[in-house]
Amino acid sequence: MCTGRVGLELVLQAFEYGAWGVLICACSLGECKHDGNYKTLRRVLLLKMVLSQFNIEPERVRIEWIDTGEITKLCDAMNGFYDEMLKLGPIKLGR
Repeated sequence: MCTGRVGLELVLQAFEYGAWGVLICACSLGECKHDGNYKTLRRVLLLKMVLSQFNIEPERVRIEWIDTGEITKLCDAMNGFYDEMLKLGPIKLGR
């Protein structure tokens, strides 16, 4: 699925269901035949601003540019994001 279809509501729903963070892996800029990665980049930048207004670390949402076949890069991105989420811990939302 193209990351251009990843809407803000999907990411917010992940947090609502208890995700500590969301990693979005997209085609490198200029490589997507649908330009969905540019849409996703704009959405992620907006989402980070919104999250910070609710005292949620913007680092909890990350976008990585990974092309087909870049398995090592994907593994490194996932492991790095996982390590960062362990440092941040769960989101503490007031209910």
